[in-house]
Amino acid sequence: MKKRGAHSPLRGKNDPVLMNKEVVTQDSFEKKEEILVKPVTKKGFFQALAIIMVLFVVLYGLNGLFLSRAGTEYILNGQKDTESSYDVIFAGSSHMNNAVYPMLLWEEYGFTSFNNAQSGEILPVSYYTCKEAIEKYHPQVLVLDVYMLYHSRRDGNISWMHQSMDRLSAANRIPAILNLVPLKNWEEFLFPLSFYHSRWKEIAETDFVGENSISKGCAQNFTIAEDIVGLTFESTPENVKIRPPEIPVEYLNKIVDLCRKTDTKLLLVALPYFISDELEDATHDLSKDMAYFNWVSDFAQEKEIPYINYFYLVDEIGFDWWECLYNYSHMNYWGGSIITNHLGEYLNTHYDLPDHRQDPNYQHWNEDLETYKNHLEKSIKNAT
Repeated sequence: MKKRGAHSPLRGKNDPVLMNKEVVTQDSFEKKEEILVKPVTKKGFFQALAIIMVLFVVLYGLNGLFLSRAGTEYILNGQKDTESSYDVIFAGSSHMNNAVYPMLLWEEYGFTSFNNAQSGEILPVSYYTCKEAIEKYHPQVLVLDVYMLYHSRRDGNISWMHQSMDRLSAANRIPAILNLVPLKNWEEFLFPLSFYHSRWKEIAETDFVGENSISKGCAQNFTIAEDIVGLTFESTPENVKIRPPEIPVEYLNKIVDLCRKTDTKLLLVALPYFISDELEDATHDLSKDMAYFNWVSDFAQEKEIPYINYFYLVDEIGFDWWECLYNYSHMNYWGGSIITNHLGEYLNTHYDLPDHRQDPNYQHWNEDLETYKNHLEKSIKNAT
């Protein structure tokens, strides 16, 4: 009778070797199951939670480091923390950003200010940037440009929203994202590192310490508009009034309430610009915009808020449409200087703003003024 070899495939179900193998395998499964269902201890849970929180803090810090530096000279939260307060904050769209020059106000009156207006900043976004500025810098006066009353949505140009919102504190940035940003864009706003990750090669000292904007946020242009040559400005009568869309009115009211709660004085302004049907890239109707601005006069009176509509002051203050704009929609340096002079006089007359020019704690403003004037002189010389 032929014996089965050691490696014979024929083994019975009662074969001790096979039985032993089955027992070992079953034991292994039971051990694995024991490991899988082992309860998590309280200590283990809190250790895991601590690790997650540390990772979140690290990523959050990197988010701020990797944000784009483009335009940070115009952003209040992108500056070095040399100021604990500003006497006046200017807010709104690029119309305001090009219209008011804080260093000229410092030179003439000695109060501190920052022009925190941003390109395309709609009123819903302005609510959060104004809230941040008030909470951090405690201005006596907030001056708000009402140009964006025509914009009927909570969201706007995504790139411009990034510029306005990315450097807000989490306490204001997260609610702004959840309330204003479309869901499909939440990730890039909540975790900007995913949007700006390729910027690591550009990181410099200013990413850690911030900018020192000697212009204090404003933009200045030294050319004269050519796109409105030969066109006629047609003004809308002051008695023609249209209520703006609901969303901008809602956020205008929220800004009014914010200022009342924080004891911040609010001044509303409508700044002059030129739009004509004859312009190829005109995006909206100036006559309708002016009717919105006329509605603001009733709104401001009802809320007991001062309001300056510059469209009806252009002749009085010497604002020449064809000399004071660098394109149909924005002021050049000469137009902005006219607005700055008039608005500065108004602020100095109607509010009890301090003169810091002789205060040793503000000598860096005098130093910045000299740098600003040198830069300004060169810019004007290059433009002529």
